[in-house]
Amino acid sequence: MSTESDNVNAGAIGTLVALLALAVAGTALALTALVRTDSNAQAEEGQPRPYATDIQAQEQELTAPAAWLDKEKGQVSLPIDQAMGVVVKNLQEDPQSATPAPPPPPDAGADAATESADGGTEGDGGAMAEDGSATGTDAEATPAPEAPEAPKPEAPSPGGPAGSNAPPAPKSPAPKAPTPEPGGAAPDPAPETPAP
Repeated sequence: MSTESDNVNAGAIGTLVALLALAVAGTALALTALVRTDSNAQAEEGQPRPYATDIQAQEQELTAPAAWLDKEKGQVSLPIDQAMGVVVKNLQEDPQSATPAPPPPPDAGADAATESADGGTEGDGGAMAEDGSATGTDAEATPAPEAPEAPKPEAPSPGGPAGSNAPPAPKSPAPKAPTPEPGGAAPDPAPETPAP
């Protein structure tokens, strides 16, 4: 029978642990030296951390006491926590103030008639003489050509456009049967018709 010895080689384990500890310590020292060198170089140059001044200015602006920005326009600067409180209070008083305003009506577009066809900056505003003819510089100007009218769209056919795979247009709904009154007798069912 063969057996293995139970003796542990303590010298090999000790050497391995010592080498591992030296490797970890060497790596830590190397990283520390690199970081110190980089931070020392920045300190010597006198450059602050990037964006540090911007962050400080923003914090001071957000935490500054209430003050007028523009008294004529009624603009006030408030700390952010006070501003949030004011907004919440206003929304509790009038919840509709959080709803956006309806969109403006569409403008007249091409139908709007303006006097800018010939510049519109000079002349007498298109005044008419007593005989109906134009006066001043407008009398000498040539009239602007009229824009052609756009064709009106045709109504679609009930079955949809020819050659289209679109479903047919919906038809009017079927009439509804009268609902029975509570407690009354049920209506007689419709007589069955024989299938052809």
